[in-house]
Amino acid sequence: MTETPEDIANLYSRARIEWTRYWDFSASRKQVRQQLRLGVVRAPLEWPSTALPVAEFPSQPQEQIAQVQLQEATIKDPDPQPEQKSQVQATEIEPQGASEPERGPQAESLPQTTQVAATRWYALRSIFTPVQASVAPSSFPAFEQRPPIVVVFSLAGGVGKTCLVATLGRVLSALAEHVLLAETAACGILPFYFGSRELRPGVVRTFFPPGAFGEDCDAPVQMLNLQGEGSPEDGNQQDPLLADLLRDGRGANRIVVDVATANRKWMTRMLSLRPTLLVPILPDMSSVACLGSLEALDAGSANGEKALYLLNQFDASSPLHRDVRAILQQQLGDRLLPFVLRRSSLVSEALAEGMTVIDYAPGSEIAADYHDLAGWLRSLSAPATAGSGGRWSER
Repeated sequence: MTETPEDIANLYSRARIEWTRYWDFSASRKQVRQQLRLGVVRAPLEWPSTALPVAEFPSQPQEQIAQVQLQEATIKDPDPQPEQKSQVQATEIEPQGASEPERGPQAESLPQTTQVAATRWYALRSIFTPVQASVAPSSFPAFEQRPPIVVVFSLAGGVGKTCLVATLGRVLSALAEHVLLAETAACGILPFYFGSRELRPGVVRTFFPPGAFGEDCDAPVQMLNLQGEGSPEDGNQQDPLLADLLRDGRGANRIVVDVATANRKWMTRMLSLRPTLLVPILPDMSSVACLGSLEALDAGSANGEKALYLLNQFDASSPLHRDVRAILQQQLGDRLLPFVLRRSSLVSEALAEGMTVIDYAPGSEIAADYHDLAGWLRSLSAPATAGSGGRWSER
């Protein structure tokens, strides 16, 4: 055999292998198509595997080999007899609508979306429903989720409220607290204690201490000037300005608010937040005369707690200052703090330099007084801790 056969049929004819037949597959496809038109599909026959023992396939004469072929499906009657069905292994294909359609595997019952699950996946839901996924700006967080709030207020002017708020925030920053300082005065000078030269109402500003920022560095101080009336039209709505204050203070450990002098309206709104109310007073007649009005205003506090009073610019060498302190102790009892802020010219000098007395004269007596005040405040209300799962925000 010197030539290579050009097709498989020629190869089979040369090999002369018994039990072998070259199948015309094109003819097989024609037969299958004809059976489909007649409504009968021939079931496939199982061909003997080459792995079976040879004994199961004894040699047979050529006449018997011819019988081992595909059984042709001849349909003479549309409804063959039962014995014909057994000889012709076929499956009838019923037309659509004649019987119940074949049912697939039943779909697994999915759990219904609960109301709690519908409020999860903030970023995923914001892709499709950005309005519903966003948090309402006027929504108040729960009281337990708010940082401690300190409100500094006075009915008399010149008692040192703004200096108290700025210096207290600076000491808390040195104690690694992230503090938000807020003021409600239109022309407040709170930013000037941290080196600023301008006012920016309605903007959250962040002030960093001098030097390289690192682990041993003091925490930055944030500042916000609340402007505008923004009061709710009725009692069912929440105060938008207070909502802004709470939203901007979400990442802070403490919020300290400087309320404009004698602004009763702002003070009433602040009392709804259940803050710690701190009232600085001077040991003089003008400041002491306002105690009655302060006590009446404090009676409307939501948490039922009374205001705490702190003597500022106290001079122990003055008999008047000592007598005023004794009278206030009799009238206020424990609500008058057991320590004072001593009078010092370093406070006004520090403001002229654009800083607090903590940075201007860190070893002074007045700086030590503010450290005592910060320690007392931290013992009264611990700073808020940053919980896990908090989302970052753009500012």
